[in-house]
Amino acid sequence: MLCRNCGKEMRDDARFCPNCGAVNGGPSAGPVPPDAGRQGWGAPAGGAGAAAPAEGAPKRRGLGLVIGAGVAAVAVIALLVVGVSSLFASPRGTVEKAFTKTTAAFEEAGDKLGMPDLAKLQKDRSISGSFRVELTGISSQLVGYDLSDLYGLGLGMRTNYSGKDRKMDAQLSAFWDDDELVSFQMLADNANLYLGSSQFTDGSFYGLNTETLGADLKKLSGDDSVEDISFNLFDLMDIILKAAPGEESEKAVKEANKALKAALEVKKTGAKTMDIHGKSTKTTAYHVVIPQDALEDYVDAMEDVLSSVDYMSMYEELFQAMGVSRDDIDDLLADLEDVYVYGDLADAVKYFLDELGDVEVDVYLSGGYVSAILYEERIQGTKVEAALYLGGGDQYVDNLSLEIRADDSELLVESAGNHTGKGGAFTDETTIRIKEDGRSVGRLTSEMRYEPKGKGNNFRWEIGVDSLGVSLGVVEMEGSLALTKDSLDLKLEDVSVRTMGMEVFSLSLEYAVGPCKGMEVSVSSPTMLADMDEDDLMDLGYDLQANAQDWALDMQDLFTSRLPSELLWALMYAF
Repeated sequence: MLCRNCGKEMRDDARFCPNCGAVNGGPSAGPVPPDAGRQGWGAPAGGAGAAAPAEGAPKRRGLGLVIGAGVAAVAVIALLVVGVSSLFASPRGTVEKAFTKTTAAFEEAGDKLGMPDLAKLQKDRSISGSFRVELTGISSQLVGYDLSDLYGLGLGMRTNYSGKDRKMDAQLSAFWDDDELVSFQMLADNANLYLGSSQFTDGSFYGLNTETLGADLKKLSGDDSVEDISFNLFDLMDIILKAAPGEESEKAVKEANKALKAALEVKKTGAKTMDIHGKSTKTTAYHVVIPQDALEDYVDAMEDVLSSVDYMSMYEELFQAMGVSRDDIDDLLADLEDVYVYGDLADAVKYFLDELGDVEVDVYLSGGYVSAILYEERIQGTKVEAALYLGGGDQYVDNLSLEIRADDSELLVESAGNHTGKGGAFTDETTIRIKEDGRSVGRLTSEMRYEPKGKGNNFRWEIGVDSLGVSLGVVEMEGSLALTKDSLDLKLEDVSVRTMGMEVFSLSLEYAVGPCKGMEVSVSSPTMLADMDEDDLMDLGYDLQANAQDWALDMQDLFTSRLPSELLWALMYAF
């Protein structure tokens, strides 16, 4: 039969027209009107022969029109989705987004570790630090003597710096258990510098004004050549900090990175299943070309960034602030220009790029991250291969490896562990291996575990070095580590150094850094050198000499009383 709506042929038992979708009512629908091919469900509204709809009956729209509009809408939406996706998911955009996501993952892992921002402490000009190391064990097999009497020997140092208050102090000491062998103290208070020692100055402090140093020296010595020597330690620090790279340099680096990214030529090459750190990983492959001219432009941009820090002007300003004569400044700057290396370094890199040409790598993405980067090229007759693999572990940042091969030489770096601290512990196992002709000729291994919320000894690290299968040395350390956003406090109760299976010596070590909370060196009633006459200075020299002699005798008595004679003579012979 023919469709009542479009007049096309259709099956007699069909209720819906396969061409337009109109309802025909099956075989009992009746004859098809002569004008069926020109009308909808009947004659046009208001037209001749139009049947009046029953009162209250809903007006019916053409089902074909509805279905057609729906199909068209779906098609338009699909085209828009595909078009928008193509716009934002171009091969280059996809690869760039993956690198951004990868970098963010490693930065987030670093943030979770909680390392302090030491650069900010320096920028704030407020920093304190301390260091202490003590001998806790030493092998007697080294010299054939019992060296246990040397346990407890150590060095300690503390510093505090506050640029805002224009103060800095420092303490350096050597000790043997509870006995202080020697100590020195220094306090810089604006232009005044004070020095003292418990052993050499009997705890008294002697000071000088660095801004009038030249004039004071001339007064004491009568030498006119030293008259212009003058400086302020904190002014010098301000000059150095002012010359440090700032926001303009950071902006220039970002622009250079942006330009390099824009120059990348990226082509999608298909799908590939790879074995990444023991896990079968489905990846999408991209071939990336970094043009040589883009790399050279990047090198030029980096040279400009490095050169934007005008170190020569900084040195000149420093020398001027120290009262160095103009002639001497010119000579010093001429010497420094000979070691200016940024231009030479850029030229060397460009020479290498001339040999290399365009850099082509294959990048493999999975889950929005970079899974692998492969590089292969022949450089000056040598076949060079490099491969970086990421992921494959419980967390994306937990595993990484790098393989570099050049002819028969190989460098392999493998790192695995819990790098995000999931479960409360950061762990890492890293191996660096060098091979020649397929044989391992050197290996460095590192195993670390850190539990931020652990009590007691929450930090452990072991580093080992071997060659040709023979252990050259192992360093094991264990203790506590506390990290905050602006401080680090490390206390290692046991640092053991072994070689050939024998412990050589062991140490305890402490290191701390954080914001400055004040000065620890206090000075009362200092004697200013400028206020001393020639006789006073002569007396000071005699006192220093006498104190030094007394100190040497005290050290001799101390070592004689605490060390057996054979060991004492062996040490005296050695030194």
